Amino acid sequence: MPNWKHWSSFVAYGHGFPSLQELHVQKCKHLIGNLPSSLPSLKLLHIYQCRSLQIQFQDMMHYTELQTMHITNSCDSLTFFPVDLANRVENLQIQDCSHLKCTEISKDLCQELKFLQDLDISDCDHLEFFSGIGMQTPNLTSLSLSNCKNLGSMQEQTHTLLTSLQALCLSYCPKLESFPN
Repeated sequence: MPNWKHWSSFVAYGHGFPSLQELHVQKCKHLIGNLPSSLPSLKLLHIYQCRSLQIQFQDMMHYTELQTMHITNSCDSLTFFPVDLANRVENLQIQDCSHLKCTEISKDLCQELKFLQDLDISDCDHLEFFSGIGMQTPNLTSLSLSNCKNLGSMQEQTHTLLTSLQALCLSYCPKLESFPN
């Protein structure tokens, strides 16, 4: 579907794919519409080489079963990423999103990200800021930040993310001057 631009209209009317557990959207360079919001059984979302895709994070809050999310070589419109968009995600990978400048965990969210185990952000050249304000991730065992050439700071409260950390990879982040205690 090289010229596909929008999701089919039947998804918008709630008749989508109620049993769909995996969605791979790959190489849809003209897709500009939003992802469908009615995917209640979705467990894995992989977006690959969809540079024009618009991600509406409020729609993803309806993905209550989402466990694995990979955004790879995608989404030029993605400038910030709220890590707490889905509280059941266990594995989150963001790779080669060229315009991503900030990741954040909302200080207003009252729940912890108790399912998040693996967070991997790489090849995001414009990422400047990694924030973990006020959020607990008691099961985060692996954190990897690599090839983020403009990453200059990690919020001092980021240590609240790291209470169960077993593997930490910080590589090729030349502007990162310090790491929180």
